[in-house]
Amino acid sequence: MTSLLANITAANKKPAAKKANGKTKTAAAKKAAPAVKAKPIFKKPAAKKEKPMTEPAPAPVFSLDALIAEFHSSDVRDDDFMRALLTKAFDAGKSAPRARAPRAGGPSKSEQAAELLLRPDGATTKDILELTKWPSVSVPAVARANGLTLRQEKAGRVTTYFGTRA
Repeated sequence: MTSLLANITAANKKPAAKKANGKTKTAAAKKAAPAVKAKPIFKKPAAKKEKPMTEPAPAPVFSLDALIAEFHSSDVRDDDFMRALLTKAFDAGKSAPRARAPRAGGPSKSEQAAELLLRPDGATTKDILELTKWPSVSVPAVARANGLTLRQEKAGRVTTYFGTRA
């Protein structure tokens, strides 16, 4: 059993790397070589942001039970019939908007940051970070997301941002 393991481990060992002059590298030289990190082949796609709906979506006119009943009641199930049935189901799915409940719990952090920008004395990046507890913030991005026009004034090393409704 031990000889079998010894054969397997010996077979799995890589041959020593050779230098240009034909000599093998020492163990210290192998350790000194930087390790190469493998990069992921597949990146997870970014999630799409959905706009919140203010009112619930109407119930779809189409039902799966009606589709199945139509399929079973038909004597002809050729390509045209199936294509029409699938088109009907696809169109019903396109026309029915997704139902999403409105956000509960007051204004979002982005909306709160926009309110800071609308103050007469404006807001600094530090003000927004303290309010939202975010690790970092792009003030122009917050302004764009809330439909504000941004003006900035610099006093020393501190930049104050002023937002106005566009």
